[in-house]
Amino acid sequence: MQSSRISEADEILRALNAANRSKGIKLSIVRQGNALSVQGSWKDPGEVKPKQRRLSLGLSAEKKNDIREADRQVKAVWAAIKKGEDPRKAVTSKKQAEQQPRGALFVRDAVKDFEQTYFQERKRTPSTERSFKRLLTELNRLPPAVELSMELLVETARRRTEPDSRTRLECVMAFKRLAKHCDLEQAAELDLLRGNYTAVGPRGRDIPGDEKLIEFLRLIRPSLYGWCTCAMAVFGVRPGEVPSLVLAEDGFASCLTTKLKRALPVTRDVMALPKSWVVELDLHDVSIPGNYRWIQPEEYNSDRARLFVTNWNQWWSRQPAHLMQARAILPKYQNYDLRHAWALRAINRGISTNIAAKAMGHSEATHIKHYERWLNKDELRMAMQKIDRG
Repeated sequence: MQSSRISEADEILRALNAANRSKGIKLSIVRQGNALSVQGSWKDPGEVKPKQRRLSLGLSAEKKNDIREADRQVKAVWAAIKKGEDPRKAVTSKKQAEQQPRGALFVRDAVKDFEQTYFQERKRTPSTERSFKRLLTELNRLPPAVELSMELLVETARRRTEPDSRTRLECVMAFKRLAKHCDLEQAAELDLLRGNYTAVGPRGRDIPGDEKLIEFLRLIRPSLYGWCTCAMAVFGVRPGEVPSLVLAEDGFASCLTTKLKRALPVTRDVMALPKSWVVELDLHDVSIPGNYRWIQPEEYNSDRARLFVTNWNQWWSRQPAHLMQARAILPKYQNYDLRHAWALRAINRGISTNIAAKAMGHSEATHIKHYERWLNKDELRMAMQKIDRG
């Protein structure tokens, strides 16, 4: 076993042993080479004083599933000692454990065990807690009181996420981790749902023109997420930035740039394209469902922003009957199309790549990478020269 894997196994065992001691279990899981054993003191029949003993479990420290099984068995051994029974009889061989029929595993129990193992395998820090919360956002799509199965995972991912979307991809990845943790078979079925999501620009997307888009927005505006949809279209912000929009009277607005790694968001200025849509769509009458609103950087919470976007996407995927006319106008609509459409309007109105990129909250190089198909050759050449000059 490699040294890095030994260190990782030892760290997990230390965490398990500490957790068991906090519960009053006076036994330890120990490693001898790759083999796992239970170590502790107890009295055999006829003995007056307890003696230090070690029981081999027939499990390998190289396999995380075996470490989890060792933790289960140390609890069984302790229960036998407390009852005055022979603890050796409580040890189940690996083959016997695999052959034992399992009871129903409900989603809530599986997720709880997954969380416990997750933090046994890594230190609990603000960063790891945020990472787990992102996983939990996806796992919370599952009904908690239902028996966990691969069929449930596949059906939930298919029903509650849009095909070829980032949400679908992240949902499938989280479900696969839970399936692996619970030793569910046929996880490849989830891979078939991953789709063809790509985060690189609007290539291959049917970006709506202004005429279709304003017709679509007029129909959407009175609905639950109508203001959010129209504001994103008019100002070209990211979905998670919509709750931070603060409109001015001159067609400009400010928002928080959220796509910054390991840093608080910063305020940036954005502009309405076209300005007339602000009045036509009544965007000064702000309406955001669910009390999602953050104006100052310190008010921003990435988990709440993610939940806001998830709820927004789910609302659209449920296909409210009163939006069928809007769907007929843009049958392949995705929220991010609104941002891409803003970029194309900026190009068509002669706004420089530098100004457009700043308004959208990304670099000029990223702007060119995403929208070079629509940039005219002269503007593209000038922008590339500017980037080369640094």
